[in-house]
Amino acid sequence: MKKIFIIVSHSSGELDTLLPLLYELNQKYHIIVKILIPVKKIYKQIINNNFIMDTLKQLNIKLKFSQSYNKFDYRSEIIFLKKIIIQLKYIISNIDILTYKYYFHETTNQKNSTFIFKIASFFSSKKIFIYHHGQSLNQTGIFYKNFNYNKNNIYLAFSSANIDWAKGLGFNKIKVIGFSKFYKNWIYYVKKYSTSIIKNEKYVVIFSRPYDHPYYMNLNKYKYLLKTTHETITKLLPDHEILIKPHPREDVKKIINIIDQLSLKNIKITKEHSTIISSKAKFTISFWSSAIFDSLSLEIPSIEYYIEDEQFKKIEPLGSLYRKNGIVSVNNPERLEENIVSIIKKKYIQPKIINYFKSEMDIDFLN
Repeated sequence: MKKIFIIVSHSSGELDTLLPLLYELNQKYHIIVKILIPVKKIYKQIINNNFIMDTLKQLNIKLKFSQSYNKFDYRSEIIFLKKIIIQLKYIISNIDILTYKYYFHETTNQKNSTFIFKIASFFSSKKIFIYHHGQSLNQTGIFYKNFNYNKNNIYLAFSSANIDWAKGLGFNKIKVIGFSKFYKNWIYYVKKYSTSIIKNEKYVVIFSRPYDHPYYMNLNKYKYLLKTTHETITKLLPDHEILIKPHPREDVKKIINIIDQLSLKNIKITKEHSTIISSKAKFTISFWSSAIFDSLSLEIPSIEYYIEDEQFKKIEPLGSLYRKNGIVSVNNPERLEENIVSIIKKKYIQPKIINYFKSEMDIDFLN
């Protein structure tokens, strides 16, 4: 029996990494899993997602909300005594952490939430595994910092291509497990689940991202990408609906405002899980998002549509790693149209790198 305790403290998108991994581990071991959510907004997003809740139920995973003093719920400083009381309640309500052997949390290590792992590890030997909150290809940039405060932590890398990046974060113990979205059992489960959920098959999905990021996206770029994407799809596939799948940290109201400002028609926001909504899509378009792996894992034609600028290159000096690894990537409407026409004519070819990602699966780390 493998008892696993997980703290999801960065975003609900962490479940996109965890659920496929836990689903696969469940095929191999008898696992008992508890997922602790210390952030109110993240908890609300999770419980309002039917796919996530159904999957947790199927795997018999316990989900618990227990609020810590975290930067998401407490935007401004509170008095020190109140802070101490919040954290003491957090410790006491999760005292059962001592009975679990394996601990998981994501790379940025929200210490006001994950500190209980350190306390529990003081009383008995535990294995702490670190994963990234998004299943992405990563490169070392000038702004990355060392998050690893324990040399015994084991980093679970999605690909051998991410090893140097993990070392740059300070990890010495690294285990390549492959991109869990490409695990065979998970893909089978997703396809079976989506069959009963998705009925309309005339739609295209846009994987969005917040436009107020200092390096990845600004308002003008976002408007241009959305407007030209809408124009191109409407021109080539007028009978297809356009669905926007927001980033887990994206403000939906801001997207709606832009849709209204641009007077876009036949476009709406979807709350479905990115993998599920990808399953029946004609194709997907990513505004530089790791969610593109959701559709690629299901062999759905996928296009990255993004404009790399100087700000982006500061944090991603090699440019888009999706483009560099052979995933279709365009930076203007003309090339976007060319590739959509290729999909319509059934000439789209899946990137070769996908087969390599599938071959890296290795979940033999719970020893």
